[in-house]
Amino acid sequence: MKGTDVKCPICGTVNKSLFLEETEGNYECEGCGYYGKIEGYDRRILIIRNGDIEKDQEKLTPLMA
Repeated sequence: MKGTDVKCPICGTVNKSLFLEETEGNYECEGCGYYGKIEGYDRRILIIRNGDIEKDQEKLTPLMA
């Protein structure tokens, strides 16, 4: 999994090594507490069977204890 640096649009703080795949693109700024979302990190996948698109289905990630 790759960490991504995100610059806050409010205070300009660079939030380093965020794992946006785990949070579906959601993050909270370390500097000001701004809550934002980066598009393109959703967990929906497309199921294709016999060449036809059947339906969207959510991919769930198990939590580790």
